[in-house]
Amino acid sequence: MTNEMLFSYGLGTLLSLWVLWDLFTGRVYLWQAHERKQEPGTYWFAMALWSALAISCFTYPYWSLS
Repeated sequence: MTNEMLFSYGLGTLLSLWVLWDLFTGRVYLWQAHERKQEPGTYWFAMALWSALAISCFTYPYWSLS
């Protein structure tokens, strides 16, 4: 594996763990903290953004940029 793939997979793993932790605690950070009970729409939007970023880290090594 190349260093780029290792970095991408490592970052994806860390972001995935962060998403799981945010699901457990009910608080997510984007620009500021958002709690699931107080701002459910913003909370789930931020969770979707973090999840998409984590997933993209696992698919990035397979992108064809040429």
